[in-house]
Amino acid sequence: MIQDSNGPRPHLKDLFLPGLAAGILLIALGPLFLRLPVTNDAVLYDLEARWMKAGVLPYRDIVEANFPGVLVIHSLTRSSLGESNEALRIVDLTIVCTMLLLLLACVVKGTGSYRFGGWSAVFGLLFYLSLSEWCHCQRDIWLLLPAVGGCLLRILQVQRQATATSAKIFVHSLIEGCVWGLGIWLKPHLLIVCVVVWVMSIFMIQGWKRKAIDGSGLLAGGVIMGAIGLWSLMRLGALEAFLVSLREWNPGYLEARSQNWTLARYKVMNIILAPWTLLHLVAIPLSSLSVSRYLLEQFALPLAREERISLVKMLFATRQNLQTNSKDALQPAARNDQAFVRALLSAVYLFWLLQAHFLQHLFDYVHIPAILLSIGVLGVHAGQYRLLRTPAILLPLILLGLWRSPFTDANQMRLWEPATQGDLTPAETESLARLPNPKWEDLAEIESFLRDQNVHERDVLMFNSDLVTLYWNLNLTSPTPYVYLFELQNYFPERKELIDAAMINGPQKFVITDLVSCGMPSRSAEEIGPEGPLAPPPGYTRANLKAYPWSEPVVFRSGRYLVHKVRTEPVSE
Repeated sequence: MIQDSNGPRPHLKDLFLPGLAAGILLIALGPLFLRLPVTNDAVLYDLEARWMKAGVLPYRDIVEANFPGVLVIHSLTRSSLGESNEALRIVDLTIVCTMLLLLLACVVKGTGSYRFGGWSAVFGLLFYLSLSEWCHCQRDIWLLLPAVGGCLLRILQVQRQATATSAKIFVHSLIEGCVWGLGIWLKPHLLIVCVVVWVMSIFMIQGWKRKAIDGSGLLAGGVIMGAIGLWSLMRLGALEAFLVSLREWNPGYLEARSQNWTLARYKVMNIILAPWTLLHLVAIPLSSLSVSRYLLEQFALPLAREERISLVKMLFATRQNLQTNSKDALQPAARNDQAFVRALLSAVYLFWLLQAHFLQHLFDYVHIPAILLSIGVLGVHAGQYRLLRTPAILLPLILLGLWRSPFTDANQMRLWEPATQGDLTPAETESLARLPNPKWEDLAEIESFLRDQNVHERDVLMFNSDLVTLYWNLNLTSPTPYVYLFELQNYFPERKELIDAAMINGPQKFVITDLVSCGMPSRSAEEIGPEGPLAPPPGYTRANLKAYPWSEPVVFRSGRYLVHKVRTEPVSE
């Protein structure tokens, strides 16, 4: 166990109350979590995993701007646990709980107390179970599992490296590199976090030889996982298309982030995620101080006379002397392993927060990992700062967290018993859902209409991303390579003509549009005019009919959703 000589000894009994609290959370909120609907991003990867069985490959046949690691998770889930929403949510909750246990272990390493680690995991679980369905089953959250796992392996490497043989150091680093490499196939920015973690740790590894062996093992593990991934893509026949996607689609997707990044949207996101976003106000300065203090101890502390002499000798040593000297000429002035753990978690948190703000789109789920890491940062510093564990701080956080959770939502809690007994009706799903779109009752009516039309294969085009769940429920295939068609038109304006041509020339018989997702206010989109509920709303003006699919007649409507029947004959001017 890494701990200061004066640090407290851990006791498993410290986990009793946190474990009890976690159990209550899982019993009270777990059934509601499992019955929440699955949102479009998760459905998209489910669809790609299903279509792959029929020979439709991502990158080659379906435009995909992301790395393929998530497809592996969805494919394994569906092939082993079935195609229910609950199956995917069980995997999601398992990943998150495993990550929180690893975070608990990291906090224990940095404090010597199971109590701080246990309560950090409980707060993280309460936070995650209180989020909207948009933040569940997302790659950014799953990415925390290899990230926190890599941090724990790095802490263990630092702990053991002084007595381990060169072979053991290399093997341990190789395993750690494989963990980071697996995570990079989910999202490549994890590479930055991996580099940060290694750089923070090299000060704690004695001897340039050991540093070189450690770094070589990490690199070898990453290369192995990268080679396995590329080989798998090549066997599928999707490698060339994947590389084209990296060159031609990813840059545009990154540039499109500016469309969503507005102060108004950022304010709304922070309100939605409150009070948990307030943790940044404490975690940022605390982490900055921890990292700065750690680095100053390594670089800026005055050296003793003997150490200065050793430094000069090291700088002017011959190559032979360097090869025969197995230890650094200059050793760290003071080894504080718990300070290293605090600094390590703080550095990961700060870099994750920076990349979420400056590299990614302004989506709620992108910022969830940083909040979870902030909980770990506060937990690992709680042993050092008494203020962080006083009732004056903890009690308001607990009360606010519970207030923003389903515990205080009577409409959701009344669904606990139905959620434990079987599938919910569309009306119950709508009451349980925490997002205003899609409208599940209205989508169920659209689905029923399409079933009556005996649609199959590529008969239906879903114009908006929130509609892709109909592809899944009806076992349909997208008639174009652009599954998120409306969104891709907006993200890639330079490719709009190409996307429009694929849509217009597709084999679909029906097109489903979502007026709200296309920009019409909800009240206007759901308004019923004098022509009745099946006619488009009054706000659906003639100006919309100039472009496809609005040019196609509406044959069915449910709320904000329209079913257009594609005409087989061209429209006369």
